[in-house]
Amino acid sequence: MKDASPTFSIIMPTYNRVDLLGEVVHNVLDQTFSDFELIVVDDGSTDNTWDVLRGISDPRLKPIRQDNTRHTQARRNAIAHASGRILAFCDSDDVWRPDYLATLERIFTLHHADYVFTNYRVEGESGSRIDPETPTVQNWLRAFAWPMEEDLYWFDDLYSALIEWQPVFTSCQAITKAHYDAIGGISEKINNRDLGTVMTSEDSHIIRRSALTPRAFFYSDSMVTLGRPGNNMSASFISNLKGGRFILQDILNSSSLTDAQKSRTVKAIKEHTAQIALQSYYFEPPGRFLKFYVKNRKSSMRMKSHLHVLLASCRCLSRSR
Repeated sequence: MKDASPTFSIIMPTYNRVDLLGEVVHNVLDQTFSDFELIVVDDGSTDNTWDVLRGISDPRLKPIRQDNTRHTQARRNAIAHASGRILAFCDSDDVWRPDYLATLERIFTLHHADYVFTNYRVEGESGSRIDPETPTVQNWLRAFAWPMEEDLYWFDDLYSALIEWQPVFTSCQAITKAHYDAIGGISEKINNRDLGTVMTSEDSHIIRRSALTPRAFFYSDSMVTLGRPGNNMSASFISNLKGGRFILQDILNSSSLTDAQKSRTVKAIKEHTAQIALQSYYFEPPGRFLKFYVKNRKSSMRMKSHLHVLLASCRCLSRSR
């Protein structure tokens, strides 16, 4: 008897994206590979998102409505309802190429992959973001990956590769449900409004932990168009750094890492700490910088940060007079 569970569960959180949602949903439903369920979580939208979802007649679409929790926990809720063997993620402003799922299914099947990510473009830009013709990408692939068939690379330690450079975005990745469960899934404590852990860079948490497998693959042809411009998806560089450091620290404390992976992670946490201190000194009030310094002074601060403490202290004293 054929397994009734679909090959893919597609996870899509959405919030007040009614102007884009219909196009993105139909883009998924029109994929050339059709054995999937599409779980769309309306994360407390205040527009008519729910009406749009209810108006789409396709048995593969499974809409869920909930109070606003932010998209990380909305994804977690969607996965709790998923029955597919592979989880594919798509944000509600991103568009897949029609053969995206067919390409992923072939890679997962032929190579017994746990995790696959693809190349992508950003709307308004001419080239792909992970361009194998550029020196940066060539050096990265040479250091961490092995070429397989055309346009396909195998990583046996993608986690370490992403410590060096992290180009992966949510809508360009897929993970087997078995591997997702093995790494503990999306953490309830990440970007959870009820727990007070709202942050940026939160998508990096599941991406980095998904990379903890010797069976990770990169398909270098651009399969996705991201519907937002720019290198930094957050307006706050400091906020991204803080979120990134929190995630690395959480992985260090809660994941099973090799000694080499632990060493890379500790080094990355120290680099994040030094960068936060530097950015905080120049772009935040001196009192906030001093508070961060005092809390993290036992970390590996650069000499410049120690000098900045004296200057910031003088600024605070001068303002208090």
